[in-house]
Amino acid sequence: MRNLRIAVCQCLCLAASRARAVEVMEVQEIRFDATGSYSNPYVDVDLWIT
Repeated sequence: MRNLRIAVCQCLCLAASRARAVEVMEVQEIRFDATGSYSNPYVDVDLWIT
């Protein structure tokens, strides 16, 4: 019975060590203003974020 307790404890410790905190993502609004005029800005403008 003691060996079973030790094995369960080891499994719980292993599981706890592999768990990592999950961060909550927040929605952020970003506004981009174009300097040119485009007939269809949804397909005529390329936006790269690095």
